Amino acid sequence: MKKTIKVYISENNKECDQLINYLNKYNVSFLTINVTENKDALYELQKENIYLTPAIIIDDKNHIIGYHPESIDKHLFLMPKK
Repeated sequence: MKKTIKVYISENNKECDQLINYLNKYNVSFLTINVTENKDALYELQKENIYLTPAIIIDDKNHIIGYHPESIDKHLFLMPKK
């Protein structure tokens, strides 16, 4: 089953750039939402009690805050378990 992945980013943020590069490396399909440009998206994120970027929301329920490859792998099954 395909997951719906929203990636909230802000400008001039190294972790946001790392996250985008990581997801692209594994050909993950995702929607990028720039909260610097889109203040409505920023308010949506804050309604979820998320105040940092990058933030990933998977299927509107699972949240990953920050750039954490291990958590991303776990939620998106990118890497085989060791």
